[in-house]
Amino acid sequence: MSSSTDLPSADMYALLQLIGDAADDDPGPALPWALLDGLRALIPCAEIGFNECNLAGRRYVQIQSVNSDDSHVVIPDSVPSNSMWFTEFPRLHRRHFSDRPVHAWSERMSPEDLRRERLYEPFWLGMSDTLSVDFPSRPGGYRKLCLWRTDGERFGERDLALMRLIRPHLYELDRLPVVGAEACPT
Repeated sequence: MSSSTDLPSADMYALLQLIGDAADDDPGPALPWALLDGLRALIPCAEIGFNECNLAGRRYVQIQSVNSDDSHVVIPDSVPSNSMWFTEFPRLHRRHFSDRPVHAWSERMSPEDLRRERLYEPFWLGMSDTLSVDFPSRPGGYRKLCLWRTDGERFGERDLALMRLIRPHLYELDRLPVVGAEACPT
């Protein structure tokens, strides 16, 4: 598959339904839970999560995820125990993926290449692939939606095509106002 026109109509319908369900859902801590649950069903994966990281401040601003047991998890303002993340992850991203906002490890790295990365053992042990969508972020940080596979399977063209199609809608859902919330200080 090379384009959205190659996607089965059932996938296109499911994507449209997912966008509608997410727009009607509570906006969630970062993204609507209906979006994360729906994407996980449409693109099978062990876990899906939205991560916002302040690289300069060496901390996660927020993590929102749906884990392998379908539990919804929110981790606000945390610091990982291994600070190597804040130097190695930006290098890896620049080296392999800075030219594409939607990407999978499998597009640019073999399983052997992934296992050779310094981040593999402390952070990704057992993962076979990641599919990511980069979101607009403040300088010195990143915001990403990531899907992880741990079953030895890699993400394919269908998965990438679906994420490329939904990306503009993800950005719109990210900008939905939280009803009743106070303005955040900048």
